[in-house]
Amino acid sequence: MSVAETPVQYMERTRQYYRALGYDNDYVWASFDDVPFTKPAKPSSDLRIALITTASPPDFDGVKRVWSGVVSPPPRKLFTDNVAWDKESTHTNDPGSFLPVDAAFGLVGEGALVGLTRHFHGVPTEYSQRKTNAEDAPEILARVRKDAADAAILCPLCPVCHQTVSLVARHLEANGIPDGHYRFGAGCRGALRRATVLFHGFPAGQSLRASLATGHAARNHAPGARPF
Repeated sequence: MSVAETPVQYMERTRQYYRALGYDNDYVWASFDDVPFTKPAKPSSDLRIALITTASPPDFDGVKRVWSGVVSPPPRKLFTDNVAWDKESTHTNDPGSFLPVDAAFGLVGEGALVGLTRHFHGVPTEYSQRKTNAEDAPEILARVRKDAADAAILCPLCPVCHQTVSLVARHLEANGIPDGHYRFGAGCRGALRRATVLFHGFPAGQSLRASLATGHAARNHAPGARPF
């Protein structure tokens, strides 16, 4: 594999960043041996999907919180400056790259899905695993259930965003909501063990639209994974 083809090791970059800031100990990423799993009760063509992103609302006031917005019309801009996506390689001017509402509606039109829930949901990226597990993941579950979602697709923007949506995904699966999680960068895999992961090799922040448009994404059949 050439240097150009080698996946960016985002987790290692994060370790080096912490060391450069003078921290003696590396950040400890969440790790699990078990994999919560819920089998979809319907074929994909009958599923109503909730979309979950780590972007913030366009009027972000600096306070991290779970939030929701309507999918129709989809938002034309979201706030992303507060998360560490790959600003040297891409941009976030296209919300469809991390909140694929239009692409999902296209799948609805093709009959691949029955529809989207009325709302999409935003979960804040937190280094605090306790806050994500104890506060944000249960709140996302409550909102997804209120919208009568059959399943969810989670769309991270940054390396730590991967940990956040992985913790949320585990909570959803453990409480009966199947999910799919897009992942960029092989180095973001870690040991969180999600039930469903779809990998693509585009830069952090360019998570979804390019993958869906070019077919670049490939299923991850690692132990504990299922195809989505």
